Amino acid sequence: MIFHLLINLITTIIIEISVSLIIGIRDIKDLEKIVFINCITNLSLSITVYKLDDFLNFYILYFLIIPLFEVVVFFIEALYFKGLKYKKMNNYKVSLLLNGISYSIGLIYTVLYCLIKF
Repeated sequence: MIFHLLINLITTIIIEISVSLIIGIRDIKDLEKIVFINCITNLSLSITVYKLDDFLNFYILYFLIIPLFEVVVFFIEALYFKGLKYKKMNNYKVSLLLNGISYSIGLIYTVLYCLIKF
Protein backbone atom coordinates (compact mmCIF):
# COMPACT_ATOMS: atom_id res chain seq x y z
CA MET A 1 0.00 0.00 0.00
CA ILE A 2 2.77 2.45 0.88
CA PHE A 3 4.42 1.85 -2.49
CA HIS A 4 1.18 2.65 -4.33
CA LEU A 5 0.61 5.76 -2.21
CA LEU A 6 4.08 7.03 -3.07
CA ILE A 7 3.68 6.23 -6.78
CA ASN A 8 0.33 8.08 -6.87
CA LEU A 9 1.80 11.07 -5.03
CA ILE A 10 5.00 11.29 -7.06
CA THR A 11 3.12 10.92 -10.35
CA THR A 12 0.65 13.65 -9.37
CA ILE A 13 3.45 16.00 -8.29
CA ILE A 14 5.40 15.43 -11.51
CA ILE A 15 2.30 16.11 -13.62
CA GLU A 16 1.17 19.17 -11.68
CA ILE A 17 4.63 20.75 -11.44
CA SER A 18 5.15 20.15 -15.17
CA VAL A 19 1.83 21.82 -16.00
CA SER A 20 2.65 24.64 -13.56
CA LEU A 21 5.94 25.30 -15.32
CA ILE A 22 4.25 25.17 -18.74
CA ILE A 23 1.70 27.83 -17.73
CA GLY A 24 4.43 30.04 -16.30
CA ILE A 25 4.48 29.35 -12.57
CA ARG A 26 8.18 29.79 -11.82
CA ASP A 27 8.37 31.13 -8.27
CA ILE A 28 9.92 28.44 -6.07
CA LYS A 29 7.56 29.27 -3.18
CA ASP A 30 4.55 28.78 -5.48
CA LEU A 31 5.93 25.43 -6.66
CA GLU A 32 6.57 24.40 -3.05
CA LYS A 33 2.97 25.31 -2.16
CA ILE A 34 1.70 23.15 -5.01
CA VAL A 35 3.80 20.21 -3.80
CA PHE A 36 2.75 20.75 -0.17
CA ILE A 37 -1.01 20.86 -0.81
CA ASN A 38 -0.75 17.86 -3.12
CA CYS A 39 0.98 15.88 -0.40
CA ILE A 40 -1.99 16.53 1.86
CA THR A 41 -4.85 16.12 -0.63
CA ASN A 42 -3.35 13.26 -2.67
CA LEU A 43 -2.40 11.17 0.35
CA SER A 44 -5.77 11.83 2.01
CA LEU A 45 -7.67 10.83 -1.12
CA SER A 46 -5.47 7.78 -1.78
CA ILE A 47 -5.79 6.47 1.78
CA THR A 48 -9.56 6.98 1.66
CA VAL A 49 -9.78 5.10 -1.64
CA TYR A 50 -7.73 2.21 -0.28
CA LYS A 51 -10.01 2.00 2.77
CA LEU A 52 -13.19 2.13 0.65
CA ASP A 53 -11.87 -0.38 -1.87
CA ASP A 54 -12.81 -3.26 0.44
CA PHE A 55 -16.43 -2.13 0.70
CA LEU A 56 -17.41 -0.71 -2.67
CA ASN A 57 -17.71 -2.05 -6.18
CA PHE A 58 -14.70 -1.10 -8.32
CA TYR A 59 -16.76 0.88 -10.84
CA ILE A 60 -18.75 2.77 -8.20
CA LEU A 61 -15.55 3.69 -6.41
CA TYR A 62 -13.49 4.74 -9.41
CA PHE A 63 -16.16 6.29 -11.58
CA LEU A 64 -18.50 7.85 -9.00
CA ILE A 65 -16.90 8.24 -5.56
CA ILE A 66 -13.43 9.35 -6.64
CA PRO A 67 -14.76 12.03 -9.03
CA LEU A 68 -16.86 13.42 -6.17
CA PHE A 69 -13.81 13.50 -3.91
CA GLU A 70 -11.83 15.18 -6.68
CA VAL A 71 -14.35 18.04 -6.70
CA VAL A 72 -13.68 18.53 -3.01
CA VAL A 73 -9.92 18.44 -3.66
CA PHE A 74 -10.37 21.05 -6.41
CA PHE A 75 -12.02 23.49 -3.99
CA ILE A 76 -9.53 22.84 -1.18
CA GLU A 77 -6.60 23.43 -3.52
CA ALA A 78 -8.24 26.46 -5.13
CA LEU A 79 -8.62 28.08 -1.72
CA TYR A 80 -5.01 27.25 -0.86
CA PHE A 81 -3.81 28.63 -4.22
CA LYS A 82 -5.10 32.10 -3.29
CA GLY A 83 -1.68 32.53 -1.68
CA LEU A 84 0.24 32.00 -4.93
CA LYS A 85 2.24 34.91 -6.33
CA TYR A 86 1.25 33.75 -9.83
CA LYS A 87 -1.52 36.06 -11.00
CA LYS A 88 -1.89 35.32 -14.74
CA MET A 89 -4.96 33.25 -13.92
CA ASN A 90 -7.06 33.09 -10.79
CA ASN A 91 -6.64 30.36 -8.20
CA TYR A 92 -9.75 28.48 -9.32
CA LYS A 93 -8.49 28.25 -12.89
CA VAL A 94 -5.06 27.12 -11.70
CA SER A 95 -6.64 24.43 -9.53
CA LEU A 96 -8.99 23.34 -12.32
CA LEU A 97 -6.15 23.10 -14.82
CA LEU A 98 -3.71 21.26 -12.55
CA ASN A 99 -6.31 18.89 -11.12
CA GLY A 100 -8.10 18.44 -14.42
CA ILE A 101 -4.97 17.34 -16.22
CA SER A 102 -3.65 15.08 -13.46
CA TYR A 103 -7.09 13.53 -12.92
CA SER A 104 -7.57 13.00 -16.66
CA ILE A 105 -4.23 11.23 -16.95
CA GLY A 106 -5.15 9.06 -13.95
CA LEU A 107 -8.56 8.29 -15.45
CA ILE A 108 -7.00 7.26 -18.77
CA TYR A 109 -4.61 5.00 -16.86
CA THR A 110 -7.51 3.47 -14.88
CA VAL A 111 -9.60 2.83 -18.01
CA LEU A 112 -6.63 1.23 -19.80
CA TYR A 113 -5.92 -0.85 -16.69
CA CYS A 114 -9.55 -2.02 -16.63
CA LEU A 115 -9.46 -2.93 -20.30
CA ILE A 116 -6.29 -4.95 -19.86
CA LYS A 117 -7.29 -6.57 -16.54
CA PHE A 118 -10.84 -7.53 -17.47
